[in-house]
Amino acid sequence: MASKTCASDHADSTGLRYAVVADTLLLTGDLTSSQVEALLPSITPEVKRVDLSGVNRFDSAGLAWLVTYFSGTQMQFVNYPTRLSQLADLYGLTPLFPASASSHEKRGC
Repeated sequence: MASKTCASDHADSTGLRYAVVADTLLLTGDLTSSQVEALLPSITPEVKRVDLSGVNRFDSAGLAWLVTYFSGTQMQFVNYPTRLSQLADLYGLTPLFPASASSHEKRGC
């Protein structure tokens, strides 16, 4: 069965892009304070995961945006940089970013 893709490109205004592929929201680019201000992806009930494998850089504002924007949902964060889970640990957010869902090392912060 082919995956349905609905994409919105916010690179012009924020440098962070997103696309919904099947049940996953894919984020690509920098997850930093200047990038997340205007990002409000349209999320449908089918979306179950937020894939962060395309995130190049991040900061505490990016982490705060993830936690705030997706609070109250049952979404799971997957494929995030190990350093993002380390930053989450500093803020007591470890349960949202378990080590088992982290898949790659990328520079962040």
